[in-house]
Amino acid sequence: MVTVHPIFDFVGLFSWFKRADMSLRLMAIGMLLLLPLLKWMPMFIMVTFLLLVREKFTRGEQLLNFRFSVIGMGMLVFFAAYVLGLLWTENDNLGSRNIEYKLSFILLPFFFNQFSHFVEVRRWIQIFILGLFINSFLLIGFASYRTLTADEADIWKFWQESEFSFFLHRSYLAAYMSIGALLMIGLFLKLRKITLLFLFFLFTLMIVLSASKAGLIVLLLGSFLIVLRYAINNFRSRRIRLFSVLFVLSLFLTVLLSEVVRIRFQSAWKALFTAEVVNNKSKDSTEARVMMWSASWELIQGHFWLGLGTGDVDDELQKINIARNNQGVVQQKLNSHNQFLTIFLQLGVFGFIFFILGLLYLFQFYWKQRSAFGVVILFVFVINFFFESFLETRAGLFPFCWLILSTTSFVGEGTKNIHHEISVV
Repeated sequence: MVTVHPIFDFVGLFSWFKRADMSLRLMAIGMLLLLPLLKWMPMFIMVTFLLLVREKFTRGEQLLNFRFSVIGMGMLVFFAAYVLGLLWTENDNLGSRNIEYKLSFILLPFFFNQFSHFVEVRRWIQIFILGLFINSFLLIGFASYRTLTADEADIWKFWQESEFSFFLHRSYLAAYMSIGALLMIGLFLKLRKITLLFLFFLFTLMIVLSASKAGLIVLLLGSFLIVLRYAINNFRSRRIRLFSVLFVLSLFLTVLLSEVVRIRFQSAWKALFTAEVVNNKSKDSTEARVMMWSASWELIQGHFWLGLGTGDVDDELQKINIARNNQGVVQQKLNSHNQFLTIFLQLGVFGFIFFILGLLYLFQFYWKQRSAFGVVILFVFVINFFFESFLETRAGLFPFCWLILSTTSFVGEGTKNIHHEISVV
């Protein structure tokens, strides 16, 4: 009898989908189309939740589950901290909008609790990878269509950067594609199946076409660490050592052979060490980040304990850059472009420490569960936190909560329940 690895068990996935209740089918479709339908996901979740309540009522089961995992409870506390931050916020409009975005911290833990005993993590990994595959061909198909029907001379622009990533900001697209790419290369080294290598290069192509520097850094660093660990574990095999070296070199060459990527990295490296933080008119993304990081650090020193509150950060950053005559970033009205700095600015040192402890707890959780998927997700998000205020937009916060809760709330292989529960009632 041939054993099928769970990642390839699409027959089993299809059978599971046919047996599942309608609410669970909708939730699976939500995972599949998470990225292109991101704006519609709140409505999608509402319909799914109502269907689930109806199904539970029909079966005579308890309608609602108010027992939260440690991770879910942490999200609730973090949301409460943002609400508390409204007390010392002057810009109430921006503060209220920020709270609206942060509702994912309270709604998604509650939503996932209702499904916690119905889904296996492995099914969710399959659906997520299948979703990335579908999204890749959606992007390629749309770029091909625009190329064939365009009347302009520069038809290749549809394959570059924001033009290519038409339904999601390219930095966020690259982040989610890098999760798939790193998982695929890890599985390929374990299973040696060519399909996995094809998926790795497909997701890598999406990252390269997006030309996101953060996405490429995550891809290169993550691939290097995964291959290095594999080579160390199999150090006695000369063939494996040679393969590891050749793979890493070929990956770096493949990425750097892209002229757009090479130029972006060269300019970014130069800007990182030479960018002026005063009297700077540049709108270059790397120079802008250096200016915003500098302005953020100045604000942190003056608001170390409590921060600026939930809604005042962007206004205060704008004031500093106006005073410094940084006209480029003033026109763009940028945020700090670093999630760690943003949280420190919003909630002070206590909010910052709580956030770091939460990430450490997640790492410990995934490591204890031996969840490669979870470790990859956390690695990708943490690296991106250094370059983007990832959790300040729906495109970053919603998938972050969705993916973290997907891998910590559901039933794991060989276990009944893989998380401790805390009752809030």
